Amino acid sequence: MEKLPQSHKTENSDEKMSLTNHLRFLNDSFSSEIPEKILHSTSQDNRFKVRKNWFQGVIADFAHAIEYLNPQKDNDLKNEINNFLDQFTKREFGNRLTTPEDIQSADDLLNKVISALEENL
Repeated sequence: MEKLPQSHKTENSDEKMSLTNHLRFLNDSFSSEIPEKILHSTSQDNRFKVRKNWFQGVIADFAHAIEYLNPQKDNDLKNEINNFLDQFTKREFGNRLTTPEDIQSADDLLNKVISALEENL
């Protein structure tokens, strides 16, 4: 296998760190509570994981994270991510209210993906 130039390795490392930081932000900066009122992007306090936009951010980051996982070690995690992507990109999910189980599923996988990426930094 051809060695990558050092600048390419640094660039990938920087991208992986940025992705890991964004996943941490999505995990830590948004509430898992489900508020009583419906939230909109213009709502004053809209940092809740219940919002579909939050799920879209998680989905985009998970799709990108697959590139950075260790192929020898993280195949089960890649399968979990692909199952998550399949489940939460279906029209059915977009057409119903988010449940506590949806949020818990995302939280659990977020923690696994963050840990795996941190191991490979």
